[in-house]
Amino acid sequence: MRFFRRLAAILCLALLTACASFPAPYAYAPVATDEGDYLVARYAALNNDPDEASLRYGKLIGAAPSQLGVAERAVYFALSDRDFTRAEALAFRAYTQGARAPVVMLTLGTGELRNGRKVAAVQHFRTLESDAAWRSLATDLIAWSDMKNGITGTPSAPARALILFSSNDDAAALEAFQRLHAAPSRLAPTVKAHAELLSASGDNKAARALIANATAPGTINSELAALDRTLALGAKLKPRRYTAKQGAALSLFLAGAQSAYANAGQTSVPLLTLTLALDPKRDDAKFLLAESWQSSERSKQARALFASIPARSPHYAAARSAMAHSLLKDGDADAALKLASQSLAAQPDATLTLDLAELHLELEQFAQAEMVLDGLIQQSPPASVDWRAYFMRGAAREQQGNWIAARTDLETALKLSPGHPMILNYLGYAQADRGENLAGALSMIEDAVKQVPQSAAYADSLGWAHYKLGDFDKATTHLERAVSLNAADAVLNDHLGDAYWQTGRQIEARFQWQKALKAETDETRRAAIDAKLKSGLPRLSTSPSRAAVN
Repeated sequence: MRFFRRLAAILCLALLTACASFPAPYAYAPVATDEGDYLVARYAALNNDPDEASLRYGKLIGAAPSQLGVAERAVYFALSDRDFTRAEALAFRAYTQGARAPVVMLTLGTGELRNGRKVAAVQHFRTLESDAAWRSLATDLIAWSDMKNGITGTPSAPARALILFSSNDDAAALEAFQRLHAAPSRLAPTVKAHAELLSASGDNKAARALIANATAPGTINSELAALDRTLALGAKLKPRRYTAKQGAALSLFLAGAQSAYANAGQTSVPLLTLTLALDPKRDDAKFLLAESWQSSERSKQARALFASIPARSPHYAAARSAMAHSLLKDGDADAALKLASQSLAAQPDATLTLDLAELHLELEQFAQAEMVLDGLIQQSPPASVDWRAYFMRGAAREQQGNWIAARTDLETALKLSPGHPMILNYLGYAQADRGENLAGALSMIEDAVKQVPQSAAYADSLGWAHYKLGDFDKATTHLERAVSLNAADAVLNDHLGDAYWQTGRQIEARFQWQKALKAETDETRRAAIDAKLKSGLPRLSTSPSRAAVN
């Protein structure tokens, strides 16, 4: 059971309001063709083989009908395979054949900038300004490419502030950052640069306040957290200016990050490859690219990229955690635990300790998780203990039947991170399940659902709480929604089957239990579901405790 979603947010506290993403090229409608390479390319694209797809589409540039879009597809899949050299060569061939698709022009512009030919880069980027979807990114790329001549055009406010910062115009940069950060929408890179300027001027207190105000409650930004630790020691930060290449890479990265979170990761890969072509040291881009590969079942490639993030990087702990979870997903629990333990031994770190504890929780090794967390909590000053340590220890204790100690830990976590939906959901569900604090428990779960309305797990908690309270009609409503959000989850289908049974819908109940049985892998839980399929459930009456929450 997954108790805890990793919160190592890699970069963005808020994203640019308008960034484009490449549509998946294989979304084109199929057309009749006798060309074997085209059919093989489409098959490869649909089966997560971008190397073969780009190779086959590349062979068709100039030969296939233009409406098939083979040129842009060839470039897209080369970028998806993180092969910029091939992508650039294909883009040049496509360009000579008349292709002017955004992926082609962006690749050519990136290649020119990478080789120091800034004028040529600007010419390619300008072709994207006529496309509304790409205009904002193109304008920022042009401004970065031409930064030696000052501010060119009308770049976004974050890009303008960072160009001033990178041009050593600190007074103007500070003014721009102050205007930018007066609004709630903030980017980690601009906060980082602003904090560096404040610290360099001797105001570490203001720098720390800026970072604290920029970080949303219950979230972590690896880079900003590392800066804050340095500031807490009284050290003065040195501003790290961007070159034209690095600034353009940042703009591409922000676009890729937004695309990843808006479109489940995959469409961000070409933009991230372009990012790394300009700035190979962007560990956050490597991390996001590796996550995209992991989500598309390219686990080995993902782990290799995670492993390339060095120990000195603020993203190292998140990368090691991601590697361990990748191994766990592939069914190698022993290797996952070994990697997590070795990472922690090599670099003692609170985040790596939490990651090891989380692995134990996912493997339902609750005593081991509690022991790891005991050590972390006992060794840390009370004021510096991460809320996640108490939350996970509370989960471990609750699963072992030590509810009194678990409740104390969960309440402590909630005090450290007030209103966090994960804590509200877990504590509220656990209390409702035990008949404690019924009105407060239901209120906590409802608050969690309001904050994360698309969470199937939270909808299930709300439905199951109503079930335990005897309000089976409301339970059915919320549990149906939970299943609609995650139709394959065994627990959700099992719960909905129970609710259907109590409302007299026995045929539908057995259907849900059958779905749950097919999805469930734990033998004990499978036996319990099988028993319900054979004998049903005792009919429960509506609980008088409902009055406590109505």
